[in-house]
Amino acid sequence: MSGRWLGWRSALAAAAGLCLLAVPAEGKKLKVKSQGQLSIEGRVFQPDDIDRTQDTGLGLAGRLEANARYKPFDGQLRLFSRVDALDDTRNLVAIEELYLGFKMKPVRVRVGYQLLNWSATEAFHPADMLNARNYDSRLENPDKLGEPMVEVQVRFWEGNVSAYYMPVRRAPILPRAASRLSPFPKRLDVPLGDPLFSGRDRQIGDDWLEHQWALRIEQTLGDADLSLHVFQHVDRSQPTQVVDLFTGDIRPLFHFVTQVGGTWQQVFGPVVGKLEVGHREFGYPDPSPRYRLTHREMLDHTQIAAGLEFGWGIGQGEGTLILEGQAMITYDEPKLATPDLGPYQRDALLGYRHAFNDTSSTRLQAGVIVDLEDPSEWMIAARFERRLGDVWSLEANLRAIMAEPDDAGAGPELGELIAVGLERWNNANELNLTLSRFF
Repeated sequence: MSGRWLGWRSALAAAAGLCLLAVPAEGKKLKVKSQGQLSIEGRVFQPDDIDRTQDTGLGLAGRLEANARYKPFDGQLRLFSRVDALDDTRNLVAIEELYLGFKMKPVRVRVGYQLLNWSATEAFHPADMLNARNYDSRLENPDKLGEPMVEVQVRFWEGNVSAYYMPVRRAPILPRAASRLSPFPKRLDVPLGDPLFSGRDRQIGDDWLEHQWALRIEQTLGDADLSLHVFQHVDRSQPTQVVDLFTGDIRPLFHFVTQVGGTWQQVFGPVVGKLEVGHREFGYPDPSPRYRLTHREMLDHTQIAAGLEFGWGIGQGEGTLILEGQAMITYDEPKLATPDLGPYQRDALLGYRHAFNDTSSTRLQAGVIVDLEDPSEWMIAARFERRLGDVWSLEANLRAIMAEPDDAGAGPELGELIAVGLERWNNANELNLTLSRFF
C-alpha cells in the first residue's frame, strides 16, 4: 500500500508543478505566491526502563507552500517532510494540500488533497473527523494529513453549502512500537501489522478505493456561527484490533462510520460560547477466514464537547481563560463498564492563553485536562512561541501525563494489556523544541 501511495504522491506533485508552470508567465492576471520553512526539531521523553523504546529524536523538517491564481482558476501546494537522525520511524513525506480549483460566484470547485477544519473547540474535536492524522506528532491534537477529495461549495443565504466526494481511503500514520506515543504495548514484543479497513461492503482488507461522501452547511445568524454536517467514510481515529491468522500480526482495523453533528459559536461580550457534537454509528464487518477480531466492533456513540472562553486585556497583551468539557455516550453496549473510545472519554480542560502583542509575536498557552470519572488521571500541556528576528522562530512544547492503569500493581506487562484510554500513554512526558527559519 505504501508503494502505491508513493506513486500517487509523485504523480500528483508532478502534475501540480506542471499545472503551475503551464500558466503563461506573461499573463497579467497571474498571481503566484510561495513560502516555506526549514526547522530543526528535537524531542526528549522522560526515560523509561524499556530498551526497545526511543526516548529522543532530532530531525530536520521542511514545509513548502505555493499558490497560484489565474481567474477563475487557482491551485494550492503544501508539502511537509521530516528526516530524523535518531528515530528513522518518524521519517516521512506528506501531502497536506495539493488541489486545483475553479471559482465563479456562487460556486467553488476544488479537486485534490485538502486540510479541513470543522472544529469550534480548543481541545476536543468531535466534529473534525474527516482528515487522516499523523499520530506520531502531538497526542493532544495530532497533525492532519491531506485528504483526497472533490469539493463543490455553493454560497447560500448567510453562509454556504459544501458537498464532498472522497474516493480514496488514506491511512493514518501510526507510531511504531518503539515510539513513546504508540498506543500498543511497549514491554511486550507484539508483532504489529499495517492498518486494515472495513468498508461499505463490510469486507476487511487494505484496498485504498472506497465511495465516501460528506455534506456540510455553514451559516452566520446574528452573532452566532452554526454548522451542520453528515458524512459516511472509513474512520481513521477509533480502531479496533484483529489478528491476521496468516502472519500472526495484530493489525488495527478502521470501521466504516456514519456521522451526523454540528458546531456552534457565539460571542457574548468578552465571553465566547462553543458547542461541538458528533453522533457516530459504525458498520460491523462480515466474518473473514483471514482476520479474527479481538473484540466486537467500535461502539456507536455520541461525542459532545462544550466550552467557554473569557478574554480580557492585560497591559498591551490579551489573556484568555479556557473552560471545556467532553463526554462520550454509548448506547448499544450498556453492560460494558469502561468503553474504550479514546483518551478523553469524560474529561474537562482548564487552560490559559496569553498573547503579549509585542513585536516578537510572543504567545504562551497552558492547560490541564482531568478525567472527571477518575481525577487521578490528568495531562498537562504547555506551549511557548516567539519570533526571533524577521525570519526565525522558536516553539517549545511540554506535556506530562499521569494515568496509571487500575491493576498496574500486578506488573507492568499486565498494566499495558489492560490499559484503556489515556492509560496507554502513562508517563509519556515530553519536551520538544522547534527552531524554524522561514523563507
